[in-house]
Formats: sequence, structure tokens, C-alpha cells
Amino acid sequence: PPLADNSSSSIKPLDTISSSGNRSMTASPSEVEEDDDQKIASLLGDHMPSTGDMMMQTQSSPGSLFPHFMSLRLLLLKPSVRRTPEENELLDILKKSFRGYTKDNKRTGAELASL
Repeated sequence: PPLADNSSSSIKPLDTISSSGNRSMTASPSEVEEDDDQKIASLLGDHMPSTGDMMMQTQSSPGSLFPHFMSLRLLLLKPSVRRTPEENELLDILKKSFRGYTKDNKRTGAELASL
């Protein structure tokens, strides 16, 4: 006899139920950290100021932030096991701030990148 179709069953494993009741993948803390690294690196890449003419830029112009955006982005893309403890500590602080700023969804990507 054919097997019964249980795809409509309302029973779900506890480890795959999200707070909204939908099935979701569970992630380890290190996977969440890496996901934050990727989100922030992408955000910085999307909103990185252009270098433009470096001779025409002042200290306060957006283009003067380019080296800082690039350094931070490269640090985020570096595997955490290859970072120094100081670099990991700095990025932990950055990621906590990022999570706090994104929690309320009131800031644009450009605003988040400039913070």
C-alpha cells in the first residue's frame, strides 16, 4: 500500500521552529557572527564613498573616508581565526552596535554605513 502523505502534518521538530512558528534553519553562534560580518561588509561596499580626485578632497569630504571603509571591509572579510584578538574585539563591538542600530529599522543603509 502507498505511504500516507504527512507533508501537511502540523508536528514540527522543536529545533527548527522559529519564534513566528515557521520552519527555519538553526544557526550556530559562529555562523551568526559570520553572517553579520558579511552583512556589514556588503553594506560598506554598497555605500563606500568614491575615491574621486584625491587632490580635490578635504579632510571632511566623504571620499576621505574611503581608506577607512576599505580597511574595515577587508578586516570583516578576513577569517576570524586569522584576526588578532584585538581585531576580533574591535569587530565584536562594531557588530553589537550594528545589531542595535538595525533593530529598529529606522536607519537607511547609507546612514548605517556612515555610523
